[in-house]
Amino acid sequence: MRKFVTCLLMVLIVCSVAPQTENTLAENDCNWTMYGGNEQRTSVAPDYCTPSFENGLEIKWFYKESMYQLFGEYTSPIIVNEKIYLGTRSKMLCIDSNTGEKVWSFKTGGGIESTPTFYNNSIIFGSIDEFVYRLDAESGDEIWSYQAKHFIYSSVLVSNSKVYSHDGIYSMFCLDAESGTEIWQSGDGGASSPTITIDGSSIIVGEDDYQKENIVCLDARTGTQKWSFTTKD
Repeated sequence: MRKFVTCLLMVLIVCSVAPQTENTLAENDCNWTMYGGNEQRTSVAPDYCTPSFENGLEIKWFYKESMYQLFGEYTSPIIVNEKIYLGTRSKMLCIDSNTGEKVWSFKTGGGIESTPTFYNNSIIFGSIDEFVYRLDAESGDEIWSYQAKHFIYSSVLVSNSKVYSHDGIYSMFCLDAESGTEIWQSGDGGASSPTITIDGSSIIVGEDDYQKENIVCLDARTGTQKWSFTTKD
């Protein structure tokens, strides 16, 4: 039943479409390239990308996966150029959105709860094996990997050729998207997928240090904390 629901979700997303972002390939395309559809995580598609569903929904195909390889609880698929990219408990999958056939898979050392982000003909995502990976979107070959200090559950943010992520407990970090080289680390961990302000100057992330919960704003260039807000119980 869970596999059926997951595949139906993928079909719904194939029928739905996404807004333009920095990482889409054409001015008026409807690729959904990252968690939330854009760098501000709004999850809103423009009208020209919204299907009418006048004739209801129908299952186009069914992707079958082993009971031990069920899709992650928090990850969601992205769809770019008629391909679906989706994490499972042990690998990243690329599936043809028209046929439901597997194009490639990439095995990781742990489950993938991070929604991948499309960047420059590649996908970037984190894994419970404590690594951030960048893979070639066409072949699934590894371009680079970066080892963090702890599990990576949240979805990475890619903006201005930089990757922003956190390991949930120890630190927030920024990588060069092309090389995977670390640019900065901040002592502020995180509990949510990071987002960036419209002007690209600040990263916003939720933080959970087990005693209090904060919303934290960091300088996107240096990782220096600008401000934090403690939420109430």
